Amino acid sequence: MKTVEKTWEDSTDGWSKIERLNFDGDRYWEECTITINGKNSYFPTGAAQKFTIYLNDEKIFDEYIHGTKVKTKSINSDKGFSVTGTMSSDIPVAHDAIGSITVECTYKESSVLKSKSVSWSDGGFVTIMERLFLDATETWKKCEILVEGKPNTPNHFSLQLIKDGSLVDHEPKIDQLFGTGSRKYTYDINAKETLLVVGYFIAGGGKVTLTGIY
Repeated sequence: MKTVEKTWEDSTDGWSKIERLNFDGDRYWEECTITINGKNSYFPTGAAQKFTIYLNDEKIFDEYIHGTKVKTKSINSDKGFSVTGTMSSDIPVAHDAIGSITVECTYKESSVLKSKSVSWSDGGFVTIMERLFLDATETWKKCEILVEGKPNTPNHFSLQLIKDGSLVDHEPKIDQLFGTGSRKYTYDINAKETLLVVGYFIAGGGKVTLTGIY
């Protein structure tokens, strides 16, 4: 059994977004242990931070914490996933909330698949995604699109996946990252086909990575 560990930490006088805890869909994930630490800069022994945590769209934790709590979540899937959410102080504005989240996930070593990736990044007010494609050199089991924003910018984006010249979804993925947030999209392919991502960013730019898994 192998593990992958990722950590997020921050301090804020209001609320802070939990972000960039992304796990790729290139292996069979068994279980994740999420360690949540919170403290307050003004009342070191009494105040608490509010943590609201999601695994993809499922809310898995919503509590005030002073100290450490551990949450275990079964995954049992080969799909990629993200741990997101917010941290806020119980005394907003006046005093900092300080906290961290460490996610340690186990996987079957024999389940790890091969992958190929290509990335695009740019800045500016309006930017068009270019050269984001993978040729039909492999029989792709699935593909993942990771979208990452840039600090201190709104990062509006719209994108679509094209598979051998046909749109996978009739409607594009449209969202806003609010700085250094990220989004991960996973598609089942199961074919030897060309994969292409098209789209644009408005107000800030960002980075997009297309990964084919085989």
